[in-house]
Amino acid sequence: MVANRLSVAIPQHPARDRLVVQLLDKLDRGDRDVTVCVDRDLEGVWANSRKSWLSASENATHHLVMEDDVLAVPGSPGGA
Repeated sequence: MVANRLSVAIPQHPARDRLVVQLLDKLDRGDRDVTVCVDRDLEGVWANSRKSWLSASENATHHLVMEDDVLAVPGSPGGA
C-alpha cells in the first residue's frame, strides 16, 4: 500500500502578500510541498489556477489548491 503524500498550491494575487504570509504561518506543512503561484504578470484567475494545478509534486498522491484568502481550519487538509 502506498502512503498518501499531499502537495499544496496557493494561487496568489500580488496585492495579497499579507494573506499568503498569514496562511503559510497557520499551515502545519510538515514534509508537504507547498507552492505559492504568484500572478506576477496579472494573467488572471484562470491562468494562475492552471499554474497552481500543474504545480503538483511528482511525488504526491493528492494535490490541494487553496486560494490565498482561505481561512485555514485546524484539522482540515493542510490546516493548522
